[in-house]
Amino acid sequence: MAQHASRISHKAHSNSRVRKETVLATELKTFEANLPSLLQDAPGKFVVINGRKIIGLADDYAHALRLGYNQLGSDAPFFVEQVQDPKLSARRSKVFLTRVELLKNG
Repeated sequence: MAQHASRISHKAHSNSRVRKETVLATELKTFEANLPSLLQDAPGKFVVINGRKIIGLADDYAHALRLGYNQLGSDAPFFVEQVQDPKLSARRSKVFLTRVELLKNG
């Protein structure tokens, strides 16, 4: 019986991890889909995204985090990225891959 419960717990944890990876991929796609208009309207700002919804913009990373936590609470995942030409920033790919690896191993 304990062995069965262990398998269920592991499966639930795996499903949660997959869901988090999917949310992160959705947020990145939302960012990329909105990037042309964001570059035109808010270059240099930091955008806060939850799923497919843009929560808001902030002048710096710290204010963007605060905005995300204020709007969504501390338990909801959200994505923060600076609005800039993707050619100027390879950081986005690095951050995305790092978060996915943390989710896989965490």
